[in-house]
Amino acid sequence: MKNTLTKIFFSVFLISFFSCKDSQKQIGTKEKKASIEIASKSDINQLNDSLSKKVVHEFYKWYVNDVYFKRIYDYNHAKYKKYDKNKYGLDVPAYRDKINGVKYFSNKFKSSLVERNERCNDEMLKFNWDFEPEPNFNIPACSFIWDTEWFGSQENLDKNFKILNDFIKKDSYYEYTVQSYLNNKPLFQYNIEVIKEDDSFKINSIQRK
Repeated sequence: MKNTLTKIFFSVFLISFFSCKDSQKQIGTKEKKASIEIASKSDINQLNDSLSKKVVHEFYKWYVNDVYFKRIYDYNHAKYKKYDKNKYGLDVPAYRDKINGVKYFSNKFKSSLVERNERCNDEMLKFNWDFEPEPNFNIPACSFIWDTEWFGSQENLDKNFKILNDFIKKDSYYEYTVQSYLNNKPLFQYNIEVIKEDDSFKINSIQRK
């Protein structure tokens, strides 16, 4: 009888021992998986932070050197177009093709740029023009034509820019600040909103502060 009880107690001990080991192993596995998931999310967040900032830097590197510094203005607005005698407007179809080729912009931003040119064009066609419109004509819907809203100054060109370290990070977008300079002194700042579109980061708006 004593031997039988001893065997039973020993069996119960073994079962308890291995059950505890299995439980500890499962807990260890779960903790390891949790730490891996946290590390993975951290890596993904750091990668997203880097890529979202990268598209801002690449856009400004291209725009400042290949557009702004060469005084090319037809990315900001459409060129004038003569539709009829005394009728001038904007060549919106050509502008749409041009702006759709900018790989740094979101579809929403591209659409908003085309739409404001369409509104300006509609207003211009309401007037009679004896010659191609001058930069000093006063149509509120067209005021963006003379505004260097993306970078710098029209009078004095300076290539220097800097993306400031502080940025805003929300669930659906990032917001960066770009600083322009004139003679090594701060000139204007620009708010750049960046979103993720089709697995790529794109600029969704540019606003001068």
